[in-house]
Amino acid sequence: MKRPTLTSPGRLKQARVDQPPRSSRSTSAECGNAKEEWDGLPSQDLADWPVVKFEGGDEYSMGWNERTDCKIEGGEENFEDGEEPATGWKDHFWDEEESAMKNMETASVASVHSAPTMNKTKEDLTAADIIARVKCGHFETLAEHMQSTMGITDEVWQKLGPRDAVNKFLERYCNSQERLHHFEHRREGRGWVATLVMPGFHGRRFGGFSEGASSTIAKRSAEKAACAAFKADAEVNEVRAGLLPSMDQIRRFFMLTTAQRMELSKLGFDPGTVQTDITKSIYNGFRKFGGRTSFWDGNPTEQDELSQVTTREEALDDFYPIQDTRCLCVCGQDSKVDLQDEGAVQAKHEFPHDEQAHNPVLDAKSDAAQELRRGLRHLTEEEQRKLLREPAVLLKEIGMKAFTAYDPKISDARKIVHTFFSRYRQTEAADHYFETHTIREGRSWRFTSTLVTPSFYPSRFLGNQMSLRPMAEDSACETFIRDARAREVASKLPPPTRNIKRYVASMFNNEWKQDMIRRGVNPKLVQQEVVQELSERFKSQGCRLALWDGNA
Repeated sequence: MKRPTLTSPGRLKQARVDQPPRSSRSTSAECGNAKEEWDGLPSQDLADWPVVKFEGGDEYSMGWNERTDCKIEGGEENFEDGEEPATGWKDHFWDEEESAMKNMETASVASVHSAPTMNKTKEDLTAADIIARVKCGHFETLAEHMQSTMGITDEVWQKLGPRDAVNKFLERYCNSQERLHHFEHRREGRGWVATLVMPGFHGRRFGGFSEGASSTIAKRSAEKAACAAFKADAEVNEVRAGLLPSMDQIRRFFMLTTAQRMELSKLGFDPGTVQTDITKSIYNGFRKFGGRTSFWDGNPTEQDELSQVTTREEALDDFYPIQDTRCLCVCGQDSKVDLQDEGAVQAKHEFPHDEQAHNPVLDAKSDAAQELRRGLRHLTEEEQRKLLREPAVLLKEIGMKAFTAYDPKISDARKIVHTFFSRYRQTEAADHYFETHTIREGRSWRFTSTLVTPSFYPSRFLGNQMSLRPMAEDSACETFIRDARAREVASKLPPPTRNIKRYVASMFNNEWKQDMIRRGVNPKLVQQEVVQELSERFKSQGCRLALWDGNA
C-alpha cells in the first residue's frame, strides 16, 4: 500500500467506493427506511467496511490490517562502531509470527480490535527471545536466507590466481586461517617437480613441473603449475560449489545490537558467547542445503573452530549455566526466562508447537540427573570396541611432515618451530625465546641469535651471523630444525589433541547419546575417557610429548 504524501492542502483526496448492499447485513434502505437497526458495533464482515482510495495509490479497507498498520517505524538499527547492518534482514519475520498474522485475518471483531501481536524483526527480539531461540535451534533456519552466499562462482574462480585459489578454497572449506598445505620438491632432469600436499583436503596431492635456468624460479613455477592442477580438478570444483560463507560474513548477517547486549548482560549471559553461538547455529544450518566443509566430509585434519560446539542438550548446561537469582527454564518446546528477583514479572515466549510435545533428551536428563556418573566401562563390549578400535585416520597424522619437507627458500622456519612446540607441549603458550647479540664490523652491524628452548632438554641453538635481526633469528630456527634429536622427536609427535577430540566426537550421534543418558551413562565423560585411552595408546607406540619425556 502506498502511503499518502501530505505536501499541500487538498493533496489528499478520499473517494468513497460504493459497495453493493448485502441481503443480510444492509445498513441502509431506499427513502431512508432502515431495514435493520444498527446496534453500534462494527460489522463482523470485513467486506462491509468502507474502502478508501488515495490519489495515485491503491485502495484499502478502513479496517485495521496487521501486516500494514502494525509496522515498526524508524527501524534503523543502532550498530556498534565498525559493525555493518545485517543485509536482507529488515523484511524477515519469524515463522510463528507469520502464522499468527494469517490467523488474525479470519478472526472475530473482538480479536481484531484487541492488541495485535507485533511482528518481530531482529532488533525487536528481547534477550529472553534470543536465548530461547538459541536453545531450540531456531537460528539454524536463517541459513536459508544466506544460500546465495554459498560456493565460489565460476566467474570469481576463473579470476583467482592458482595460489589464491588454493588459499581461498582451504580457508572456507576448513574454516581456518592456518596454512593447511605445503609443497614437496624434487629434481627431475633439468627441471623441478613440485607436489602440492593438502592435509586440509583429504591428503590429496597435485603435481607440477617446470624448467628454468634458476632453481628458485623453476621451483616457484612448478608450485604454480601444481596449484593450477588443483584449480582444474573435478572434485575440487564440485566441492567449491557448496562452500559455506565465512564466519565473519555470517556474524555480520545477524549482529546483536547494543541494547540486546546490555540486556543479555543483565540476565547473566556473556554477549560474546551468545553471538558466537548464534553464528555457529546459522553455520550448521547450511548442512541441509548441501554445504561442504572438511569436518562434514570426514576429514580429520580440519582446523574448524566449530569443533568446540557442544550439542543442543549439552549447551543447556555448558553454554548457559543456571544463575543464582535467574534460571532459564525449558519445558518441551516452550521456552521462557524466569526472573526470580523480588518484584520481577514472569515473561513467557511461546513457540508454535504442540503444547504436549516433549524433548526426550531433556526428559531423560531430568530423570537420570543423579545417575549420569557412569563412563566408558559401563558400556557394552561392542560399544567399547567401536570406540577404541584402531584409529587409522589418526595414525596418518603422527609426526610433523614440515621437518622433512623443510626448504629454506620457501618454508617459514619460525612458524615450524612454533608449531613443533605447540604440539610437543600441548599448549599454544610460547616457551622458547631468542638471545640476540650485535657485532660491529666497520660501518655496519651484524647480528647473531641463539634459540633457547627450556622445555626441550634445556638447549641452545646458535644461528649464523646476519645483517638483519629477523634473519639471524630465522637462522637459529634452521639450526633447531636440522638438529638430529629435534628431527627424531618431530617424527614421533602424536596427532594434535583437538584432532583426537574431533575424531572421538564424530563417532557419537544424538540417538546414541540419548540411549546412554537413559542408561545413566554420561556421554561427555565417555568421550573424555576415550580421548585419554587413545592418547595412552599413542604413548605406548613410541610417540613423544614434553610430559612423557620429562620436559614438562
